[in-house]
Amino acid sequence: MVSKNQLIAYNRKLHEQLEEHEIPHVYEEFNGAHEWTYWSEHIKDTLRFFASHS
Repeated sequence: MVSKNQLIAYNRKLHEQLEEHEIPHVYEEFNGAHEWTYWSEHIKDTLRFFASHS
């Protein structure tokens, strides 16, 4: 199982690699854990993001 610290570290590393290769992307971090309380606050914006980039 991947720990919360590993998950954020993987995300940050991917962001760094995309930046190094000048690959356009959106990267944001918000306070909170990868749990339903977090997602219930951010799900609408997340779905809007994917809908506008599909």
